[in-house]
Amino acid sequence: MKNRNTLITKPPAGERQFLPRLRLDIHTRLLLVGLVSLLGFIALSGIAMQSMRQQMIEDRVMKIRHMTEVAQKILQWQYQRFQRGEIDEASARKAALNELRALRYGKNEYFFVDDFNCISILLPPFPQWEGRDFTNEVDSNGHYFVQTQRDTALAGGGTIYYKFPKEGSLKSVDKAAYVLPFMPWKWLVGTGIYLDDVDQEIRDIRIRLLTGFGVVALIAGLLLALIASGITRPLKRLTEVIHRLTDRDYTATIEGKERTDEIGDIARALELFKRTGQEFTALQLELRQKEAAASEERAAWLEQQRESAIRLEQSSRLITVGELATSLAHELNQPLAAITNYCRGCVTLLEEGKADRQTMLEPMRKATEQAIRAAKIVTRIRTYLRRSEPSRAPLDLRAIIAEIVELAKFDIQHQDVRIHLEISPSLPPILADRIMIQQVVLNLIRNGISAMQGDGRHGRELTIVTICSGAFVETQVIDQGTGIDEEHREKIFTPFFTTKSNGMGMGLNICRTIIELHGGRLWASANPAGGAIFHFTLPLQEAQT
Repeated sequence: MKNRNTLITKPPAGERQFLPRLRLDIHTRLLLVGLVSLLGFIALSGIAMQSMRQQMIEDRVMKIRHMTEVAQKILQWQYQRFQRGEIDEASARKAALNELRALRYGKNEYFFVDDFNCISILLPPFPQWEGRDFTNEVDSNGHYFVQTQRDTALAGGGTIYYKFPKEGSLKSVDKAAYVLPFMPWKWLVGTGIYLDDVDQEIRDIRIRLLTGFGVVALIAGLLLALIASGITRPLKRLTEVIHRLTDRDYTATIEGKERTDEIGDIARALELFKRTGQEFTALQLELRQKEAAASEERAAWLEQQRESAIRLEQSSRLITVGELATSLAHELNQPLAAITNYCRGCVTLLEEGKADRQTMLEPMRKATEQAIRAAKIVTRIRTYLRRSEPSRAPLDLRAIIAEIVELAKFDIQHQDVRIHLEISPSLPPILADRIMIQQVVLNLIRNGISAMQGDGRHGRELTIVTICSGAFVETQVIDQGTGIDEEHREKIFTPFFTTKSNGMGMGLNICRTIIELHGGRLWASANPAGGAIFHFTLPLQEAQT
């Protein structure tokens, strides 16, 4: 017996398997859920930290904007003192620069001043750079940051991002600055923050958050492991019981029926399944016995039906031959009369003593030919009447139609009907029973001839057409008779329904039964030129192999 713990269900037929299917138990799945939740929380924390960093930067940008506005007001105040005549312009500029140089906030953040020609006016951390032309100076990213500051100020002010060293260091770090113009002196004033300070705060928050989360995750993991163990152990025991019950081993003991949780519900359900299985096994044995008896009865009934169908089909053939008796007698009478005449002539020659080999040879040869012709007529009738077990074999439908036309030749000539055949010379063989198909063709031909009786017309034509259609060959028997009313086109195939005064109403029913037995169809339609068309299809041999 295969080990069910390692059994992997195969994918359905035709389904492509792109990834290997993993078999995970509930314990592993619960732990996997916890791990995925942990990773999800870490990912969300990362997103939250990024959002927090962005928010902190925006808050600080707002702060430095306000501080820059304060610095702009300091410049404006000193410029107003100069305008009031309290001090000269040079003193006003110097007082404003001294006041801004001394003004610090936050983590020793400072204010800077440049003129519109990118000359540094005030740079407290690096006083040695004051008076330096920064027009062509770039930061470590290759940006002309002072030109950008000037252009931003001339546009009304705003925030710029660049790299610049901290006080006491020559290493450039990310910095955000806000600048505003002071048009009277053609200066720009600004202040900024170093973004690595924001990143350090974010790192501190992340460490505190991860430490707290680690403790919570550890406790949650232990609880999850305990819960998983409490679920998977009884489930494993119940799984073993299910496997034994599946193998119809109803001696298995089911534990946990006294529990009040879902495990207990499963155990009680398995107990019910166990009792039901025992009852089902007993019932199944009884049903198998009854089914065997019913199968024997059905086989006997089917054999009886088959025998009845064969007898009915044989009776139909006998009736058809009886109806053809007059024409067959006439057809046989012609060669027999010829044989009689030839034989009498020979007797006369012998009696008169005029017989010689050459004179006798020709009439005897002709008598022999007529005897062979009569034998062929009898052979056709015997073949048609011969009762045999139905058997399908590859057949030439053209030959079958030709044989039946020859058999019904006298009826055709007597009723002044012409037969027109439109049969493809390359028609593939069909797979059918010869005698049954002969009966169908003969019945349809005689029905067509009968439909054209008594209308007073001469030169009427019965057309037989064969058409290959996919895996089937369709045969059409087309008459020019009175036609069939639309309401009767399906009724004519039911037993004992007939439109003839002397008909039995069984011919077309037997024909449809034979065609459907071969896997084909038989139906009727109207002939647009007047009359009816009977269609039947038969499977090609190549479609059945």
